[in-house]
Amino acid sequence: MRRAADLLNGQKLIQFSLFPKELQCVFEFDLGATLRTVPYDRKGAQWVLHTPDQKALTLRADRRYQYMRPDQPRDRGLWKPALE
Repeated sequence: MRRAADLLNGQKLIQFSLFPKELQCVFEFDLGATLRTVPYDRKGAQWVLHTPDQKALTLRADRRYQYMRPDQPRDRGLWKPALE
């Protein structure tokens, strides 16, 4: 995990793709790095993306997402369906 973080440090996210069947996500960066994620369990957070406006976008393995300030309890925010 640390190696991936070091590789991505300073790179700008330029493209995001979501493949609904397997809930695979692909993040592409300006200096050529690509990060692919897949769920590792049935309900846990697949990834959390912290945004410049001090919020966090979280995608769970159950195909639900949340966009809120990260200092708020996760159970307080509404989880919305990412795919309908």
